[in-house]
Amino acid sequence: MSKNIRVVIGLISNIILFIFGIRGLLINEPTPFASYLFTISGLIGVIALLMELKKRNNTESKTSKQI
Repeated sequence: MSKNIRVVIGLISNIILFIFGIRGLLINEPTPFASYLFTISGLIGVIALLMELKKRNNTESKTSKQI
C-alpha cells in the first residue's frame, strides 16, 4: 500500500472521529469528556494529515518537474 493511500485512510478516519465528537457535543451528552477528546484529537489529526498530504503532493510535483 502506498504512503499516500495510508495518509488518505488516516484522514478519513480522523474526519469520522471529529464528526462523532461534534455530534456528542451537540446532543449534550451527560459527560462531555469523551466528546471533547474525540473532537480535539480528530481535529489535530485532520490538520496534521492535510499538511502531510500537501507536503507529499508538493514533493511529487517538484520531482516530476525535474524529470
